[in-house]
Amino acid sequence: MWYQCPQCGTRMQGDPRYPPICPNAAYHTGQQFGQPPRPPFPLSPQSRSAWGSFQASNRRQMRRGVRMIITLYVCLAIGLCMIVAAGAVFFFWAPARNTTALSQTSTTETPVGPQLIQAATLGGTYDAFKARFGYPNSSRGGVYTFPFTAPNGKPADVSIQFSAQGSDNQSRAYEITLASQVTLADAPHSMTVISAEKEFLPKDAIFLQNKQAPIEGAYRLYRSASLAASFSASAFTDSAGKLVMPGTFWLSYNSTFDECIIHLGDI
Repeated sequence: MWYQCPQCGTRMQGDPRYPPICPNAAYHTGQQFGQPPRPPFPLSPQSRSAWGSFQASNRRQMRRGVRMIITLYVCLAIGLCMIVAAGAVFFFWAPARNTTALSQTSTTETPVGPQLIQAATLGGTYDAFKARFGYPNSSRGGVYTFPFTAPNGKPADVSIQFSAQGSDNQSRAYEITLASQVTLADAPHSMTVISAEKEFLPKDAIFLQNKQAPIEGAYRLYRSASLAASFSASAFTDSAGKLVMPGTFWLSYNSTFDECIIHLGDI
């Protein structure tokens, strides 16, 4: 028979002849010392039925959940076995591939590291400058002069000197001179080539520092990885013939900024 404690609500079973004592009697609040605990009262059959139904419902839900988990794991195991079987069929029983056709298929690999300069800049080839500017106006003493329009719209000349020290055995531009065609009578003539020099620097050029030379005066020092790849290391020297870091080049202006020189190496 089921009983319920009137103080804490704990349910327990017992013999009607020997009513049980609540196991939590020692923790009941309001219990006077020496006072016997209040006896639990018997539950009606309806209450016992409801409590039993609640427990039975919980057990059914737990069993249903366990069955669902087992079913899920079984389905996953079957799916994994099917994938493994399909892979085995594909790799071991598929028709033989045409290895000859595969060997003849060409693949294009992306170049890694600095590349040779292809543009009409310092380190570029004669063909690159001809493709951009057309045939030169003159070619005296190994200097090729092409017509050029400065960013301010004024006419200018770009004169190129080529060196045979290209790493690919091609002649490449080792000195570029930008000069304005504007005369003093067409003032203002200064700053005609300012910012024009940027078009003739390698795309990966990095400014290093401003320097001062005894004769040339102030100049800027740069370095380019693609320029280093386009020339042999022996092409990079200073005015004394001493080797400098490959990829080094310098840039300087005249006093009126209507002429600019870009040159390999250092001063």
